[in-house]
Amino acid sequence: MSVLKRRKRCVKSKKVIKIKLVSILYAWGSLCVLFLMSGCMVTSEFPLEEYDPKKFNDGILGVWINKDETTTLIIHGKNFGRYEVVCVLNEDGKVDVLRYKFYLSQLDGKNYANLKQVLENDQASTTFELVRYEFQDKNELKIIMPDTAVFKKAVQTGGIKGDYKVFVNIRDDIAHLSAFVRNHQNSFPSEGGMIFYKAISVEPKE
Repeated sequence: MSVLKRRKRCVKSKKVIKIKLVSILYAWGSLCVLFLMSGCMVTSEFPLEEYDPKKFNDGILGVWINKDETTTLIIHGKNFGRYEVVCVLNEDGKVDVLRYKFYLSQLDGKNYANLKQVLENDQASTTFELVRYEFQDKNELKIIMPDTAVFKKAVQTGGIKGDYKVFVNIRDDIAHLSAFVRNHQNSFPSEGGMIFYKAISVEPKE
C-alpha cells in the first residue's frame, strides 16, 4: 500500500472515530438532566443531601417548555417531596423521551435537585445527576447545570474525590460534596442555564 493511500485511510479512520465520539457525547448529553448541553458532563455516586420529606416545593410541578420548544418537562410527584420528570426532547425532528426520579435539596438558601435516570428496565441509575434551579417567578423556571471545568479541576487537584476521563464522576461522600458546592459558588454558575415557562399546572398526588 502506498504512503498516500495509508494517509488517506488514516484520515478516514480519524474522521470515523471523531464522528462516533460526537455521537456518544450527543447521546450522553441527551441523558444528562434532560438537556442537550455540553456543560452537563458531571455525575456523582452520592447526592448533595439525604432525602428529607420536609424539603419539597410543589411550585416545580407542571408542564414546562423552553423558549425554542425543543425540550418539554412534565414534572409530577407525590406529597413529601418525591418527584418524577418526563422529558421530551425534540431536536431536528428526532424525539427522545427520558425519565428521571428526583428529590430536592437546599444548601445556603439555594435550590438543587438530585436526579437518577429511570432505565429501560424501570430501575434507577446507580449514579446521581445534580442540577440547581431558580424561580424567576412562579411561571418561569431556570435550570442550572454543574460547571464541568470546576469539578474537573477539583478532581485533578484533589479538592474532591473522583475521576475524569470523558466525563467527571464524583466519588466523594455527601458531607464533602455538599461542602464543596457551598464553598464554590461557581460550581453551579447562574450565568447561562436554560429557562422554561410553565404551560400547565399540576397538583401533587396523595
